[in-house]
Amino acid sequence: MLTLVFSLIYDREEGYHGVKGIAYAAMCLMLVLIAGLRDGLGGDTFFYQRNFEYWYEGAMDNELLSTLRYELTHSGYMPLWSLTNIWLRQYSDSFVAYQILQALFVNGVICWVISRHTDRGFMFLLFYFVLGTFFLFNTEVMRESIAIALGLLGIECFTSGHKWAFWLCAALAFGFHISAAVLVIYPFLRIKMTWATIAWASAAALAVWVVSDILMSLAVNHGSVLPDFLKLRLEGYSALATNIKGFARYWLHFMLVPAVLILYSMQGKISEHEVEWRERMVGLFFPLAIIAASIAGFTRFTNYVVVFELLALAEVARTLLEEQKHLLVRGGAVLAFMVLYAWSLLEYYPQNDFRMYEFYTPYTSVFNKDDVVRSRREVAHWESCSNDWGDAGTRTIE
Repeated sequence: MLTLVFSLIYDREEGYHGVKGIAYAAMCLMLVLIAGLRDGLGGDTFFYQRNFEYWYEGAMDNELLSTLRYELTHSGYMPLWSLTNIWLRQYSDSFVAYQILQALFVNGVICWVISRHTDRGFMFLLFYFVLGTFFLFNTEVMRESIAIALGLLGIECFTSGHKWAFWLCAALAFGFHISAAVLVIYPFLRIKMTWATIAWASAAALAVWVVSDILMSLAVNHGSVLPDFLKLRLEGYSALATNIKGFARYWLHFMLVPAVLILYSMQGKISEHEVEWRERMVGLFFPLAIIAASIAGFTRFTNYVVVFELLALAEVARTLLEEQKHLLVRGGAVLAFMVLYAWSLLEYYPQNDFRMYEFYTPYTSVFNKDDVVRSRREVAHWESCSNDWGDAGTRTIE
């Protein structure tokens, strides 16, 4: 509510000076504290906390390389994630310490990047929190969100002329999560967002979907030369495809709706530097959207552009209050984006009828622990991980 009030008051102002800057920094700090001081919030957090508090104890002094190798080959945890956990475990026996550092870095980078590219920072923070990306980045895909933040830093360096720094950040990101390999696309594509571009990308997504079974079978068959941990990841990402219903939903969710928002957010007067930043982000967006719309197992790669999508959502939503041009299309895109994300939060695990939003509400922290709520979330997460996932729009590739 406070973020919405600040948006109505300050998002019309340019820059983040004076009271607006102080308020924006305060809201960003609040996000860090909410994420950093949580207790039993999310699903994947339970895995990470267990490893931190039990598995990594004493690993720095005993068999460090063996621990890193084991985590890579058996858990798929990239070395920098394991190493930072092991290093911090020397100084704290509570995973809260890592939560705070991770939340500070991830949310700090995101808030800083947003402040460089839009004056609608408060509206962005509102959507970032309410639509669940905040909880996803801070309680679920913690490893990947660090990689995403490093990718965003690298992209800022690239568009500022420091291309070497981009590759350094991309390498560090890969050290935290294997999905950061998608960042190699970024320097080579710069795409102008138009209706024609959206149409061509949609046609490409449909073509990939039609041959997805063949492509994934080839990928798995030729992946035998890869190390075991990479082969397992490839098989996991490649196992789930969509039927026509699923393709339509994923196409709307991961391509059409965000593309329309990005299109309208780029209209108006913006600097040449901003045009380059956004067109290069579009160059990253479309390949990831095409593969996500076509193959369900690859949807997580769109996490690398979701901050860009939320930025576009914030700008278009805020301008709805100021001008009536193309109101039906812009308003429809905003509403559709919010509905699709709300749908994701309302999805439930068929094993236990536990809905996704129940991992985050009610909020529990180190100051108001609730062992009953925590236990229920942990059991639901373990049950969901021990079974195949999917919905009416997906099918398994044999």
